[in-house]
Amino acid sequence: MKEKIVIIIFILMSIIFGWTVDTYQQCQCEELSLQSECSLANCNWTTLNTCQSNNCTQFDQFSCQSHSQQCAYNSKTKSCTTFESCKTLKGTSPQNCSSQNPSCSWVSGNSCTSTQDCYKFSVKNCPTTCYSNGMQCESVTQCSQLNQTICNTQDLCTWNVYCEPVQCSSYQSADSCLFSQVSGSSIQPCLWKSGACVNALSEEVFNSSTCFTHTGQSYHWTLKEHSDSAYFCKSCHQFLFTISIVIIVLFL
Repeated sequence: MKEKIVIIIFILMSIIFGWTVDTYQQCQCEELSLQSECSLANCNWTTLNTCQSNNCTQFDQFSCQSHSQQCAYNSKTKSCTTFESCKTLKGTSPQNCSSQNPSCSWVSGNSCTSTQDCYKFSVKNCPTTCYSNGMQCESVTQCSQLNQTICNTQDLCTWNVYCEPVQCSSYQSADSCLFSQVSGSSIQPCLWKSGACVNALSEEVFNSSTCFTHTGQSYHWTLKEHSDSAYFCKSCHQFLFTISIVIIVLFL
């Protein structure tokens, strides 16, 4: 019993002092209640003041490619379809795959591959989201291992005498102070406070203008349960997070 209490305290301390957000599961269109958030997510705001997913089949090539989180463009059929994953797309070259969806590239065969799967790529075709050590394509685990040329191609790193992780303190203006990436899908939300960009300790510091953008579209501004006027910044996958904690505690 004592061990469970210790773990619970540890989890709570991690949440309070080291808050990060997993953007792997971003908010769905139907979860958004603000038109501004709906627009930022490239969703469709209806005449009924609700947010809905776009019908990709109605898009031309330009509109399809600008909605790459939801859609993929097929140059052969000149049609736009719903994007499920890179492996469901057919392609025989990096250009062929990336033209369908920018998050995809090609390794071999007739199917596309996510650019996040660095280990699958050759040194020659290593995506800019990864890095090549000269012998193989790898995920970026530490910025310090990169030289200046490669460092400047990485979203997670910045060059300052040596290659170092981008942190909230790296941003010098309120407009750029949104979040810093901790890993491929994990971010550290930032907050502009007293003329400096600092780590946000929880979603409670955000308002209707910052909730969605500072959490990588993983939190949204919504009404509190059983309230007609009180709003708050809510995780779009809070239920899954809670279940994960419960499972961890139960199996200790």
